[in-house]
Amino acid sequence: MAKTSAPFPLTCIPILIGYYFVSCLAVNLSNFTDHSALLVFKSSLDLGSRNILDKKWSSTINMCDWMRVACSSRHQRVTALDLRDMGLSGTIPPEIGNLSFLVYLNLSNNYFHGQLPNEFGHLRRLKYLTVRQNNLTGEIPRTIGNLTILEELYLCQNKLRGEIPKEIGNLHNLRILNLKENMLTGEIPRVFGKLAVLEWLSFYKNKLGGEIPQEIGNLSNLRTLDLEDNMLTGGIPRTIGNLTMLNSLSFYKNKLGGEILQEIGNLRNLERLYLGVNVLTGKIPHEISNLRNLQALNLEVNMLTGPIPPSIFNISELRKFGAAENYLSGSLPSNLGVSLTNLEALSLGDNNIVGAFPSSISNASKLTWLDVIGNSLNGYVPDSLGSLKLLRILNIGFNNLRTEPSAGGIKFLTSLTNCRYLKRLVIASNPLNGFLPASLGNLSRSLEYIYASDCKLKGSIPFGFGNLSNLVYLMLSGNELVGPIPETFGRLSNLQRLQLFSNNLEGYIPTDLCHLRNLGELCLTHNMLRGSIPTCLGNLTMLRYLYLGSNRLISTIPLSIYGLTDLLVLNLSSNLLNGDLKVGIKTMKDITNIDLSRNQFTSHIPSTMGELQNLVILYLAQNRLHGPIPPSLGNLIGLEELDLSYNDFSGEIPKTLEGLLYLKSLNVSFNALQGEIPHDGPFENCTALSFKGNKELCGASRLQVLPCTRTTTPNAMMCILKYVVPSAITVLLLLTLTYCSIRHPRRNKDVHVQLEHSNFAEHKRISYD
Repeated sequence: MAKTSAPFPLTCIPILIGYYFVSCLAVNLSNFTDHSALLVFKSSLDLGSRNILDKKWSSTINMCDWMRVACSSRHQRVTALDLRDMGLSGTIPPEIGNLSFLVYLNLSNNYFHGQLPNEFGHLRRLKYLTVRQNNLTGEIPRTIGNLTILEELYLCQNKLRGEIPKEIGNLHNLRILNLKENMLTGEIPRVFGKLAVLEWLSFYKNKLGGEIPQEIGNLSNLRTLDLEDNMLTGGIPRTIGNLTMLNSLSFYKNKLGGEILQEIGNLRNLERLYLGVNVLTGKIPHEISNLRNLQALNLEVNMLTGPIPPSIFNISELRKFGAAENYLSGSLPSNLGVSLTNLEALSLGDNNIVGAFPSSISNASKLTWLDVIGNSLNGYVPDSLGSLKLLRILNIGFNNLRTEPSAGGIKFLTSLTNCRYLKRLVIASNPLNGFLPASLGNLSRSLEYIYASDCKLKGSIPFGFGNLSNLVYLMLSGNELVGPIPETFGRLSNLQRLQLFSNNLEGYIPTDLCHLRNLGELCLTHNMLRGSIPTCLGNLTMLRYLYLGSNRLISTIPLSIYGLTDLLVLNLSSNLLNGDLKVGIKTMKDITNIDLSRNQFTSHIPSTMGELQNLVILYLAQNRLHGPIPPSLGNLIGLEELDLSYNDFSGEIPKTLEGLLYLKSLNVSFNALQGEIPHDGPFENCTALSFKGNKELCGASRLQVLPCTRTTTPNAMMCILKYVVPSAITVLLLLTLTYCSIRHPRRNKDVHVQLEHSNFAEHKRISYD
């Protein structure tokens, strides 16, 4: 007989209906909580941002259908909120903590401001949290430590302050922690050593101090460790050698000292190692050559000594190697360009490296950056440099490099016409001893910077320079160049600095230079230029530095030059300029240095020169200036050097100059000054040389001038005779009359009557002969 099931009790039906009703009510209440939290979030946005969400987050639409909102299928609770890159502005309300089912929260790349709410700690299901690239301030809430299943945390690129909460050490599932580009202070918490699954850690660009904790070596799964640009001290922790999974390690730009540890050689998966801009000492450990996957090595700006281990140049994967600004010695391997075929950037400038410049460098066909400036390299610059067709930066200046003689000019410069991406060329301070080739006009149109000073360059400046239309800096000073300044320079419309000083250039200053509207510095001193200063130079309104001294320029200073109101330095010294110093000089309000010495200027110093409040140096020596020294020069409160020597100034030295408290050098020698030398302020430190050749000056014996006698000067005597004596006689007479009127009133009355009727003609004249 078949077994029958027991009948379903009808009494259970009301219970099930009630359970279903309660469950539905709970779901609705939960939905209401999330719905309310999102509406509060929207209301906390600024008006413009609210308008963005108004149509997308409407109460007439199911919350789970709102833009950038995702819900769970079972409970219809909000599990993801992705509002990145929407340009939203406002604060993050505490009610966000009510989204208790939230797993993913992304508010990055917006304009949220204010503080992170403590209620973030209620989001215990959260696995991904990013608020990167906003304007958030305040401290990181310690409640973050409650998010124990959090895997990725991005609080970077905000304005967060204070210390890093130790509670973050509770996040045992954390794989990525990114706090870069904030203003965090304090030390790195040692408890971070408990984050066993952490793979990516960045505190880049904060203000963290103290030592790097040894516990960092416990993070055995770490792939990236970035502590760049902080204020960390102490040494590199020895436990760093435990991080064998590391791909990228950066301690760049801190205050780390001590030596580079051999243990770094254990990091065999390392691809990027940045230890530059610290105070590391000692030698570069050869164990670094164990890092066969290394692609970038930066050791620049430290205090490292000794030679570069040759084995480093055998790391075939190496693409970027920088060790500039240390005290490294030794030589470069001759096969450098053969062994480092992947090399893209080599920066070893400002060291003590000696030996020949390796010609094999031309084989490193991927090279874009070559910087060996400021060493003691010798030998010839290879003519094959043009093989480096991707080259953008070539800095080989300040060495002892030469070039093979050639009738056509310096060969390696011609070869560089093949480098179509070249932007910067520095060959200065090498004894190249050759001619600039005409082919320079065929260099890369991308070229912005040419620095070829002090190279013993000969011949004339090629007119082809005018083809380099993107040139910003051109410096050819300190050579043996002859001939005129090419008129084609006028085509260099982007040029900001032109330095041709200390050559043997001749001819006139070409008016074509007046087309260089972006020019900020024009330096043509110590040549043999003649003629007058072009009036049109006054049109170069961007000009800050104008050096035309030590030439053979004649005539007067064009009035247009005084119109360069942003000019900082004006040097026209050692020419044959003449005429007056114009009152219009007062318009040059920003000027700091004026040197008009050793010319033939006449007239007096305009009093308006005292209005140049930023003036630091004023040289007017060896001219034909006359008249008094204007007291208004005492208004130049920042003046440090004043030279008025070898002129024909007269009168007294103004006492107003005693107020020039920053004046370090004063020279008024060989003029016709007279009177007492002021003795306060800067005059307390002056020597006899400052006043030599002024026969009528007097003062302290240490100044080697006549002593100032107590005899009253003629001018003072005239004042006494004219004002003091008559006043004294008048007062004495009044006192006498008053006395007499009191003692003999009647007699005084008789005398008064007699005086009224006396005949003054009868009085005998008194002779002063």
